[in-house]
This record gives sequence, C-alpha cells and structure tokens, in this order.
Amino acid sequence: LSKKPKRSAIKKSDSSRQQQPIHTSRSVSFQSLKIREYNMTLGDHPNSSSGPPIQLDWTHANEKELDLEKYESARLPRRKRKQLKMSYQKREKILEREGFTMDSIKEAWIECVKIRQQRYETLMQGVMSTKVEEAWESACRKFWRFFWYDV
Repeated sequence: LSKKPKRSAIKKSDSSRQQQPIHTSRSVSFQSLKIREYNMTLGDHPNSSSGPPIQLDWTHANEKELDLEKYESARLPRRKRKQLKMSYQKREKILEREGFTMDSIKEAWIECVKIRQQRYETLMQGVMSTKVEEAWESACRKFWRFFWYDV
C-alpha cells in the first residue's frame, strides 16, 4: 500500500501554483449483490395501527448472491407506501406461521395500545404544562409592569 501525500488547505504562494495537481476521475462499480431473507417475529414498536407489531428477526434464514445486471433486469418496480401496510389478518397469519400463540400475539398488541396511550397522555401533559407556563409568564410580566410604572 502506498500512501498519497496529504495536501494542505493553506493557500500556496504564486511560485508553487506552477505545479498543478493532476485530477483523476474516481468511480465505484458493483458486480454482484447478496440478498438475505429474514423471518418475521413479534415486534415491540407501539405505532402499529392495526394489530400486533411485527419486525424482522435478528438472524437471517436464507442468503443468496446474484449478478447485479440479472437482478436489475428481473426485479419488480418499487412498491408504494400504501402497498407496504399489512392488515391485521396478514400480521396474525405471519406470526402464527412463525409459531406464536394467539395469547402472546394479543398480549403484545395490548402492550402496544398501553404504550400509545402513555405517549398520548405525556403529550397532553406537555401541552397543558406549556399553557400553564405561558399564563404564569404573562402574569409575571403584568405584575412587574404594574409596579414598575407606578414608581
């Protein structure tokens, strides 16, 4: 490995400008790609709008290597966001296929509902405390304005 000399960010004098550095083009290319397939597992994210949350498992099930050109020519078009949403029934079927019981699925769903409720309550407390703080600051300004102008 040969190291390239580092260039300084300090402006050089006119005499050193005669030696212009040679600019080379840089590029990156890929020949193949690896695709890993993961199983689905019961998730813990509370923003699942319908049904229990699911997520990718930590360990991959399958791995395959493909030629990039073949993959690009055969792949389907990118799906829209709406197409990525899963219904409650689809989530439930995936989790049952992965070996989860209905009790564990319902328990995870209930836990997510509780967390969503706690987040909502925290948000509302923040809104209320902000209004109380604004009222207090306004009262303090009026109090000091009243006494400052009377002196």
